[in-house]
Amino acid sequence: MKKLAVVTTGGTIGSSAEGGIIRVSERENPAVTRAMAGREYDVFSPINILSENALPATWDRIARAVRALDWEEYAGILVTHGTDTLCYTGAALAYTLGDVPIPIVLVSAAYEPDDPRSNAFANIQGAVDFIRTGGLRGVFAAYQNGGEPCKIHLAARLEEVTACGARLDSYGGAPLGTIQAHQFIPEQVPANPSAEALNQRRKPAFPTGIAFDRSVALIKAYPGIDYGALDPTGYAAVLHILYHSGTGRTEGAGSLPECIRRCAGMGIPSYFTPAHRGDRYSTTQQLIDAGAIPMPGISTAAAYVKLVYGCNTPGAPADLPTRDLCFETVE
Repeated sequence: MKKLAVVTTGGTIGSSAEGGIIRVSERENPAVTRAMAGREYDVFSPINILSENALPATWDRIARAVRALDWEEYAGILVTHGTDTLCYTGAALAYTLGDVPIPIVLVSAAYEPDDPRSNAFANIQGAVDFIRTGGLRGVFAAYQNGGEPCKIHLAARLEEVTACGARLDSYGGAPLGTIQAHQFIPEQVPANPSAEALNQRRKPAFPTGIAFDRSVALIKAYPGIDYGALDPTGYAAVLHILYHSGTGRTEGAGSLPECIRRCAGMGIPSYFTPAHRGDRYSTTQQLIDAGAIPMPGISTAAAYVKLVYGCNTPGAPADLPTRDLCFETVE
């Protein structure tokens, strides 16, 4: 196998604890060193931050670092990253690096590599095994939940890592596959794309090197939220995160439909997720009637990142919110 490229960006997987405080480290990552034993690899470090400090410009910086590599030299690329915003960076890299002809695998950790509870080594080893045996191109993530085998996920379908148990799962419920005995075993479910579909040549959905001058507001529904108190001034769009059935409050002062119409009057489009195909609740229909655009079959992170790129990319297609760009949507 050709050598591997390791793009480090910080995060827990690149941190160490001292005096009860976890900080990003400048030393060589022990989990990378252990997993790469006997293998040839190059390390690149475009940034070194905790991922909660990431901005959309950070996604672009990582993507440009991957683009700067000579892909012919490598069997695959590992991107070490923090867990907090892994799903957002995963979606961003999936949208911008769809043309890369070798696998790109994000790896993170629930605990810093020196902690005996850490899954850093298991995740890096799983990524290496996937690159070696998967035979797939695209952007993925390798992650082990608890004592389970390491799972391989489509980066565009990552959910947020849970606060309890630090679990990472795919939107739609099924990972792309599992690492068993150092071999990639695909998960045979209808929601997953075939190897042939993944390996088709395609263009990136969005360019790198853009200026993120326009922002998207992300607003989560909760009982008692007063949408009338929200000021969308300065935002290019608003994405509403609704309850699991795709509903939000439609009655009384400060309702969501009022907010949607107010935004429309300011030239600010409103979107929402989750959005379910087929029969919908009357409250959901009221949101659509007010002008909100549903984004069905997509995770919150992938929907948000798609809108951020769409609002900052001239000529983005009008049907962008509902168009599948890189297998991010689940039927």
